[in-house]
Amino acid sequence: MNLMLKIFLSFLVLSNGLYLQAFSGSTGTENDTHQTKVHKKIKVGNIIPDFRLADLDGYIAMISMQSLRGKYVLIHIWGTSCRACIMDMPYLHTAYERFKDKNFLIYSIARDRLENVQRFRNNPKYKMPWRHSIFDAEIINLLEIEGYPTQILVSPTGEILLVQIGTMGKRLEKILEETIEKTQ
Repeated sequence: MNLMLKIFLSFLVLSNGLYLQAFSGSTGTENDTHQTKVHKKIKVGNIIPDFRLADLDGYIAMISMQSLRGKYVLIHIWGTSCRACIMDMPYLHTAYERFKDKNFLIYSIARDRLENVQRFRNNPKYKMPWRHSIFDAEIINLLEIEGYPTQILVSPTGEILLVQIGTMGKRLEKILEETIEKTQ
């Protein structure tokens, strides 16, 4: 085994097996996804921790996970410079339109500057008519964000149903159909 491979493997072991986007070889395609295997708090079956961020659109002063209880929530972590995030936008819009009246909402949290997000949403192609906030420095650690886009699907009781790093594409609608419509 060559020295560089040994160093790389040692680094992975020392980092507790967490996925590092820098080594992912991400191409930003629909099939380029990663299910995180090691999480302390953010994993399927756990309760999403509560946090509060300012509401970008000003409907309410702050958005908290506690205030969103009672609905299925897709937390969508993204940025305007993330190619894969933008590739997923049409699928997010389709899912939002289909499920918005079925106890479902999307909550996008951008790791970006406010003016970039506002300019992006002014494009008629990407209105993103759902809840929005801008990253708080603590959110990366609290939600254990490892790459972009990241989606965390949360049940009405706050249980984490899915953690997905990378694009979801057409699978998003199928996942929501299986999750939401089976309970209707």
